[in-house]
Amino acid sequence: SKSKRGENDPIPEFNVKFISEREAELTVDGREVYRGVLRDLPAICETHKTSDKRNYFKSGDVHQVLEIDASTRREVSAEAPPPAAVKDPVEYLLPDGLTPGATDAAKRFKVPPQVYGKEVIRSVE
Repeated sequence: SKSKRGENDPIPEFNVKFISEREAELTVDGREVYRGVLRDLPAICETHKTSDKRNYFKSGDVHQVLEIDASTRREVSAEAPPPAAVKDPVEYLLPDGLTPGATDAAKRFKVPPQVYGKEVIRSVE
């Protein structure tokens, strides 16, 4: 399927600028600015590359994604709103992964709390 852009349309230029530890601004073609939040994935996602579409090799691990909110669109000349207040770290965790099979991954793959204290574990080791 083809995208809405034509074949001769240039690929838009974009820049990402972090305004705090977790918040960023995405500028598209130097005209439009969107706000986004750096979110943690519920599990590590491996990325793979291929040169011959037959043999694949691991090329990296993805731990976080930058989630852009389209409703925050503004023109570059408009005044930027102040950064949001610091949120609870739990709010930065995505409940779902990147694929339909990873729905509710944060709940399904949650690490159970330790049953024994550190002292007990240390004495057994």
